[in-house]
Parts: sequence; C-alpha cells; structure tokens
Amino acid sequence: MRIVHADLQNYLKSRSDMSTLDFHNVIAHARYTLGKGGIIGITTFHDRRYEDAKKQCELQGIHVQNMDNAFYTLESDLLFVKCQRIMTKQGDLEAIGVREHHHLPEHLSLEDTLKAIEDEGALANLPAPFHQRGSGPYIQQHPKLLHHVDALTVYSGEGALWIPHLLPRDAAESPNEAALYFYREMKPLFPHLGALTASNGSSVRHIGANYTMIEMPEDYRSLQTAQDVCDALRTSLREATPLYGQCRPLVFGSLRHQFVVLVDHNPLSYALKGIPNAHLDHLFTQKE
Repeated sequence: MRIVHADLQNYLKSRSDMSTLDFHNVIAHARYTLGKGGIIGITTFHDRRYEDAKKQCELQGIHVQNMDNAFYTLESDLLFVKCQRIMTKQGDLEAIGVREHHHLPEHLSLEDTLKAIEDEGALANLPAPFHQRGSGPYIQQHPKLLHHVDALTVYSGEGALWIPHLLPRDAAESPNEAALYFYREMKPLFPHLGALTASNGSSVRHIGANYTMIEMPEDYRSLQTAQDVCDALRTSLREATPLYGQCRPLVFGSLRHQFVVLVDHNPLSYALKGIPNAHLDHLFTQKE
C-alpha cells in the first residue's frame, strides 16, 4: 500500500466537450500536482465527459487499462475515476465510481438517490453540503441517512467563493467552515464517514489544486473490476481525515465557471455566445 493524492471532484472544463483538450497535457499537469498514484475524479453532470475523456485518451495514443468505472494510464501511474454530481429534491449528492455508460437518475428524493448509488455499487459523497444546492441542511434534519454516506467534502476549492447569507444556506460562516464543523460533529456517531478535500474545479489547471491523502494499492493494475476500485476507495476514505492534504481557494476559477454557465444557460445572455473561450480566460487571468 502507498499514500497517494486524490482530487475526486473535477469537471476538467466548464463545458462538456472533451475533444478540445490535449490529454497529454492533462496527464502531465495531473502528474505534476498529484504525483505518482494520483487519483482524478472526472465528474459528470448531464453529460458524458468521463466517457469522452477516456475516448480522447485512446484516440491521442495514451495507453489505458479499463476497470469499467475508472481507467488507469500506465505510463503516468494515474487513476481516473468516473463520478457523477446528482441533483436530488433535497440537494446535491456525488456518486464516486459510477460505471461507464451508466447515468444515475436525477431529481429523485435524496433517500431514493442514495439507494440508487448503493445499487450501482458506487460510493456516496456529500459535495459542498452547505453551499447553494447542498444537501447538508436536509441531512442535519435526518442524520440517520449518514449510514448510507461514505464521505463528506469538508473543503471545496470553488466552495471558497462565498457571499454571506446568499451562497450558503442561512449560514454566517463559509460553506467550507460549516461542512467541517458538521463533519466533526457527526464523525463520532458515524465512524465510517470519511472527509474529502477536493478542487471541484472546472479547468485542467485546477487538477490537484486541492487533494486528500489516502492509502491505495501499490499497483493499480491489481484493480481489475469496478468493484475492486470502489472497494479500495471505500476502505481508504474511511481513514481520510479533515484537511489531510492540500487546501487552496479557487475563487477566480469559480467566478469564471459561473460566468460560462451563465453564458450557456441564461436566455438573456445568448448574445454573449459569440465570445471565444480564450476571451473568457483573459477576464480571469489572476492566479488562484
């Protein structure tokens, strides 16, 4: 076994088209920030960015080993895991280790979504539980649901973008502070609950800006199936402790991501669709 750096929440881009990414650069950056054995969670939403990322790796001549819910890049010793951000009626959940070409249903109750994650064999994480769409307030009212949760994100890089009483739900402290406090309150009652630090980034340069240090197998080639991947992660996350890794705010990255989402989805902003992505990058050139 070895200690590795895991960033289990990253979208790679604000937009879901993976064909514009050079995955040799993606891998080089991930290897630089996470090191040997680094784990990157490619988070899907209403899209197929994990499947497209795997396809692009293969098309670009990168040798991968497929485990169905993850792929391993042999030359760089990196593990890419499929995750899914799921909107429920009571707030967001993240499933870690969803199988390729599987998409868990959205807009169900939180209880039904947790059941769907269990049926998939994946892990359930509470991402940014006290941010705008967080499920933290509902979980606070129904703490027994934590029996079905594997981890809680106690620090999110993009969660550092905080406007008091607006982005968090009725909280005077930041979403990250609220999540950490809640985790420490619940951990004695639910000792299986792991703590994650993640980038939740929407750019290649955000990979590894935040990470959790966990223990994983020395050689990922020993992970042959989706269940192998989830079993290893489940065991490791139980021992993951708060802020054991790197914590870095991604305020400007979050602002850029929100701007792109506004351009893509706000009907009043369609006139902005002609702005090239490079121009958006220029608006947010300050370092994180």
